[in-house]
Amino acid sequence: MTFFTPTASSEVFAGVGLSGIGWSMVFKIDAIAKLLHCQRWVNRESVLAWINSNKVLTLLFTELFNFGIHGVESPSGVTFALGSTVVNIAMIFVVIPLRQLFHREA
Repeated sequence: MTFFTPTASSEVFAGVGLSGIGWSMVFKIDAIAKLLHCQRWVNRESVLAWINSNKVLTLLFTELFNFGIHGVESPSGVTFALGSTVVNIAMIFVVIPLRQLFHREA
């Protein structure tokens, strides 16, 4: 039986936290686009609609980016990336579709 050590669980929580910050940037993309003077082309609702209609492609891109940065050579990098993977799956397949559903009904 395998147990998470305190170091491994800390790496998972750090991955969750960093990925949460990344996804919060998606929800604040209008402010970022205004800061970069590209709000004419970038819109939060269109980005979230694209993510909702292309879930598997979005997951593939996020995981390629995730494991591309953290690597697969070290166990600590993999556990960090796995924490981020949990957040990516939750956001892509649960949070954003529910948000889009409630946004459509409102």
